[in-house]
Amino acid sequence: MGNTQSERTMPYALEFLGKNTDEITKQATQILGVLVNLPEYDRKDRKGGILTLMGLRGSFLVGFAIGEVPKNDPAKYYEIACKKCRLLHNLHYNDHFSDEKEKPPISSFVRRNEKYEIYGGGIPLGTFYSSDPCKYNCGFLAFSGLPELADEALVLVLALDMEWIKLDLAREIAQASTNPYFEALLKASRA
Repeated sequence: MGNTQSERTMPYALEFLGKNTDEITKQATQILGVLVNLPEYDRKDRKGGILTLMGLRGSFLVGFAIGEVPKNDPAKYYEIACKKCRLLHNLHYNDHFSDEKEKPPISSFVRRNEKYEIYGGGIPLGTFYSSDPCKYNCGFLAFSGLPELADEALVLVLALDMEWIKLDLAREIAQASTNPYFEALLKASRA
């Protein structure tokens, strides 16, 4: 059997960056389950948050609750995740970075600023840094709800699984933040 009529006529409601929303949230939930059970992960009180995706040139911004969103202020986590995507979007499309000598930041962590609630956990997707294009490219991905480096590890592994970034870029981002979770999560999620 084929798709239903609504699936054929409204694909924008079902897919983002070439992936079905169910596929994205299912994979993010699986990765989160692995992450919170890592021996390195010491915040057992944090088991979820908000995942946001922004399309090329801000064409869309969507959010998904993944796991147990912290109950103290779920709207805050949504806003912080959106802020990570918007920050990267604005920096990537800023004329200042049109010069090949200087590239925009590889993650929200490198522009971290607690005063303005800018934390790690946001990454660019696709061909911003590579001449070897990804299957689905260009956009931004962020998570908020866990410690910021756990947020970052989750989005890096999710982006790899969705074919939105390549492993060399994921490792470069993790190295820039000295991320203690990424390699362990990558290995455990592949076991």
